[in-house]
Amino acid sequence: MLGHTVKRAGRPVIVSTEHNTWSSYRLGTRLLNAWLYRQDAVRWAVSEPVRRSIWRFARPGVRTLVHGIVTEDFVSRPGDRERVRAELGIAPDEIVACTVANFRPEKAYPDLLAAAQHVITADPRVRFLAVGQGPLEPDIRALHSRLGLGDRFQLLGYRSDVAAILSAADVFVLASHFEGYPIAVMEALRMGLPVAATAVGGVPDAVEEGTVG
Repeated sequence: MLGHTVKRAGRPVIVSTEHNTWSSYRLGTRLLNAWLYRQDAVRWAVSEPVRRSIWRFARPGVRTLVHGIVTEDFVSRPGDRERVRAELGIAPDEIVACTVANFRPEKAYPDLLAAAQHVITADPRVRFLAVGQGPLEPDIRALHSRLGLGDRFQLLGYRSDVAAILSAADVFVLASHFEGYPIAVMEALRMGLPVAATAVGGVPDAVEEGTVG
């Protein structure tokens, strides 16, 4: 929960935003959030599933407010697809699946790597790209090595040109255990990519099954 305070008549006005489903929190965090909610002037949840996940007695007054992205930052620019694919050694006939997610437990990289191994075995033309960084990077790289994924699953680390990387992809993937309303999915959809993602949190609100993912 992210809180912001504004001074008004000598008393702080507190506005809070709930970014994750409450099932992702430990009991102590849920209890603390429920107590702190009483002090909020305004409470927002980033998706309707997040709002519904809040304990019923703490839910009154919580409104759903879906955030957005800067759409102008996520458009396909001429030459990006060819340039990035050439930089990463991707052949024109290869199918590229991309994820943008930091190396954290909730992003379920072990599940994604295991699934990628099955996909690549079934169709060697598929290549995976992962943009992200974080505390689990050594563990993820070790698992990547044990699975023998090599350059079929490229761990790109931090990239400042996410839109260009998405331009090089054919599908976006996200294996998260939980989400509120993932910005990465919004960015991928803006770029026109179909999305294969776990149906957690606000993902089903963004990804209509059978049409865009």
